[in-house]
Amino acid sequence: MTVLDAPLVGRVQPSALRPVFTSLRVGLHVLVVGLTIFVAARAAVVGSEDLVAIVILSIAFLGTYAVGIVTAHQVITPWMRAGWLVMLLGLWLGLAALTPDAAFLAFPLFFIELHVLPARWSVPLVAVTFVLSVWGSTSHLGFEVGSVVGP
Repeated sequence: MTVLDAPLVGRVQPSALRPVFTSLRVGLHVLVVGLTIFVAARAAVVGSEDLVAIVILSIAFLGTYAVGIVTAHQVITPWMRAGWLVMLLGLWLGLAALTPDAAFLAFPLFFIELHVLPARWSVPLVAVTFVLSVWGSTSHLGFEVGSVVGP
């Protein structure tokens, strides 16, 4: 009996959708990194008085995100994943308190929340993230249509 004849017990079945899911995952990573760099760069361009804090929080956000990427394929408990997500959301809230541009990060956070948590927790959390995103925008820009519809 050769390896090719062995049953596929414990092996992942090949799927035609695998390239699609891989592309979506890579796209999400690019989106998170790109938007985080945008938040920090825009703070530098506009000369934000909180530039140092925004850059530090952005680096911490990306570092925390990278830890999640590295450990995603390891055997970790659901509580560890939830803890990682709470850390990520805490850093994002810190950014949202300092700059309205952090609202852009809410979009990829929606996908992360839906992926990491079961639906009974992730769907309400997406709604909370949306509300917090609107809060972040309106606290900096005022209550305008763009501050609410944008996020």
